Amino acid sequence: MKPTHHAYISAAAAAVVFPLTGSIMASLCCIIAGVFIDVDHLLEFFMFSKQRFSVKNFMNFFKSLHYKKAFVLFHSYELIIVLWLICLKVNNVVAYGAMLGYTIHMVFDMIFNPVYWYGYFLSFRLATGFSKEKFIDEELHFRKYPNT
Repeated sequence: MKPTHHAYISAAAAAVVFPLTGSIMASLCCIIAGVFIDVDHLLEFFMFSKQRFSVKNFMNFFKSLHYKKAFVLFHSYELIIVLWLICLKVNNVVAYGAMLGYTIHMVFDMIFNPVYWYGYFLSFRLATGFSKEKFIDEELHFRKYPNT
């Protein structure tokens, strides 16, 4: 999904979090976590792209599948579970807001990205050497982004 879509969805979730919790920080963390989970894509762009950073180069790099490995370390079922367990342990409304944003981001990625459902298992990606081909359904990807 595009970062703008994540921003809109996270803002909508934050608009629900605030009346339920009364916490501006919980709402803010919902937005931040819902958008900035994608920082792992930035890391991969800088690691693998030979291009100068621009939004256009960044988006084209991923749309054209120019990268060889799919690390996306923050996009992980295992990480969600561990962070939710920590969140439940600390029992803090701000942590709940952040985890809601993070979880919503992942759910929408799972629904709308052309990624195999098992691709979001970090353990699977590790076992396959972070192979892009084991993570992304390339046929579906290029149907979704035909001009890349």
